[in-house]
Amino acid sequence: MPTVYRLIARDLLRHHPGRTALGGLGLAAATGCGIGAPMALAAVVDSMSGRGPAARPVLVFALLLAGALAGAALASRAAADRASATTARHRGAAFVTAMRVPPYDTRYRDGELLARCSSDAETPARIAGVVLSCAVTTMGGLAAFVLLCTIDWRCAAVVAAELIASWFVVRAFLRGSAAPEAGYRAARGALADLLVDAHRGARTIAALGTQDRELRRVLAPLGELRAAGRRSWRAQRDVGWRMGLLDPLLNAAVLAVAGLSAVAGRLSPGSVLAVLLYSQLTLMVLEQVDLLAAAVHALPGAGNLAELLTTAPPDPGGPVRLPPGPGHLAFERVRLTAATAGDGPGGAEVTCTIAAGTHVAVVGRSGSGKSRLAALVGRLADPAGGRVLLDGHDLRTVPVDDVRAAVAYAFEEPNLFGATLRAAIAAGADLRHEDVVRAAREARADAFVRRLPAGYDTPPGAAPLSGGERQRLGLARAFARPARVLVLDDAMSSLDTATAAEVAHAVRDTWHGRTTLVVTHRAATAAAADLVLWLDAGRVRGYAPHRTLWSTPGYRALFGAVDREPAMQAGPA
Repeated sequence: MPTVYRLIARDLLRHHPGRTALGGLGLAAATGCGIGAPMALAAVVDSMSGRGPAARPVLVFALLLAGALAGAALASRAAADRASATTARHRGAAFVTAMRVPPYDTRYRDGELLARCSSDAETPARIAGVVLSCAVTTMGGLAAFVLLCTIDWRCAAVVAAELIASWFVVRAFLRGSAAPEAGYRAARGALADLLVDAHRGARTIAALGTQDRELRRVLAPLGELRAAGRRSWRAQRDVGWRMGLLDPLLNAAVLAVAGLSAVAGRLSPGSVLAVLLYSQLTLMVLEQVDLLAAAVHALPGAGNLAELLTTAPPDPGGPVRLPPGPGHLAFERVRLTAATAGDGPGGAEVTCTIAAGTHVAVVGRSGSGKSRLAALVGRLADPAGGRVLLDGHDLRTVPVDDVRAAVAYAFEEPNLFGATLRAAIAAGADLRHEDVVRAAREARADAFVRRLPAGYDTPPGAAPLSGGERQRLGLARAFARPARVLVLDDAMSSLDTATAAEVAHAVRDTWHGRTTLVVTHRAATAAAADLVLWLDAGRVRGYAPHRTLWSTPGYRALFGAVDREPAMQAGPA
């Protein structure tokens, strides 16, 4: 069974069996009373024609109507409760899964992920309601058809012919509407992703004066969105006019056959009315077309949600706790990405050791694998091959929480979480105010934080922070943690040269004796490190002190293309 159908079946049978049973009971009661009502109404009509006492048929008919109304109300209440509970559960599970998607997992774009957690989370409950309603209505229609056969088989034959003709119309509609809806949702996800991307770069777009061009780029999926919507509405239009044509023809045919039977004396006036009502109850199955269309339209969204919910969680690591250690790192034949045909016999692998307490600068051109290598140290990503060892332990054999506690990160674009800047630096850790201030001073952030109106109690969203100031707060967050390895992933790119030098000296002083990896484009930062790991297309091009590598033209060209600091153009510091 496909994943999406298993998801819907679990919603109905496992997670909310009580609400499902209650809703089914209400629908069954409403349908059962509705099936009995035509016979009761026929008895009322016949009694009014002098064929028997009228009090009892009227009472029975009234009770059946009351039962139908009560059952419908019960079913509606149970359906609403089940839908809200199911949607809340799926939305919560989707948010949890989305938060656990590895940072370097590129399967889900931001806007698409948002759509899966919001509108797509509602679709399973909608489909489950349609399934339950269609099942009960179909059984009721079958029962009505059986009763119609007992009254007049000729009228039943006319209704059966209508059902067969209508089935082909509905079948064509359901087949033709699935593809447009899938295209519509794909275009909607692309539009949401582009909108999120444009919102993030709003300042850059305004500064460049490219609002009109960006607007055209963001709205580009509207063409596909419009085309898919038109195809869907065209399919609904076609089924609508065909069904609209068949329905009056059926009513006329049933009325004609029933009238002839009445003239021939085979049917009483009440029986004629019962025939007409049972034919309508039988054809109520066709009235589920709109619900089926809604279910078909919701299926791609439910599939998107099921795909997200079945995303394998990150590997939690092994059961062996990571013991204390000095921070010795080793990369053994590590593949940063999956192997390709152009990798050659040796493949694109990284093999090197970083002694405990060593400060290493990681350099290379864009796309060489610097950030990917940095991500492997704290298991923000896993290698496509090989092993990463921390103090002799393969990172995948110890709990991931132990790895994250042993490795502190600072990034190029830090996100500041928390109600205040103090909380943003502490970021959930149990730190004293003195520890937060100390880390901010080491990151050269204490001075500008104190100048804010509320100081460390300023909400991050209310602080007018520059890119460099945000980076210094991100550095402070990393410095505040008692980790054995510090990873700075281009975390000083927005700092001016003087501040970057001060922070680099603070790193050496504060993290003396502890291992540090600094992903950088600055020659001065590389020169200040003990060793430089030079990556090129996922391979180690060089691993030596900056002064040694500077004699290589390719190494000098690397910084000449990226960092034109005058002091470094003449040679290494």
